[in-house]
Amino acid sequence: MAERSHRPIPLAVIVFSLLVAGGLLFATVRSLSEEIAPTEAGALPALHAAAAAGDAQRVLELLGRDADVNQGLESTRLSESGKTPLLLAIENRHAQAARALIEGGADTNKRAGDSQTALISAAAWGDPEIVSALLDKGARVDARNGDNWTALMMASGRGHTEAVEALLAAGARVAERNKWGQTALKLAAIHNDEAVLSALIEAGADANIADNEGRTSLRIAASNDASPALIALLLEADADVDLADADGVTPLLAACDG
Repeated sequence: MAERSHRPIPLAVIVFSLLVAGGLLFATVRSLSEEIAPTEAGALPALHAAAAAGDAQRVLELLGRDADVNQGLESTRLSESGKTPLLLAIENRHAQAARALIEGGADTNKRAGDSQTALISAAAWGDPEIVSALLDKGARVDARNGDNWTALMMASGRGHTEAVEALLAAGARVAERNKWGQTALKLAAIHNDEAVLSALIEAGADANIADNEGRTSLRIAASNDASPALIALLLEADADVDLADADGVTPLLAACDG
């Protein structure tokens, strides 16, 4: 049987093949890179976009490609600057995407440009599972935002009882005050929320701490047509009916005026 002769491959064919292969490799790498961080002006990075849209599957895919889970947005607007994918997922109330990011290594204490944290945002949302997941991953329970709000204040002011209970169980301090001097108890009284108020009192909240205008929780409740049950809770917590505010108005006087 005659042996087959092997013709040498022309140099031009070899060069052409290498160029094609190199071009395909470059295109593939560029495509993957663009999927992780698009370059269009004003476009969100891919992981931020997936988190904001609540696309948990896409979040997992991008994390698998080593997308930066803690990248902060670059923006001239303080309300957007520094926001991470986790913050966007929580602000848009996407629990599955938020859990994927938390489990994917997101820094639970990284702040946005306005000092907002993931835990404070989650407390405003009120999802107790996300609040607990953040706490389990080391979120600082008493971290404050730019207006000195803590997660406990935020949850209390929004009536999120389960979130309040999760934060209290994690050791949240009930006596903290925001820039207006309001405590979590005061915020619960403003919104006439008996369940949250009761949980805070059981945790040791002081009913006689006044805000920057000298108004206690009872003083606010008395002038806000609060329920008799809420007033009773404050009185049982030794709220002072004669403690006057900066204008000399006591809770008793406020109730009579109402």
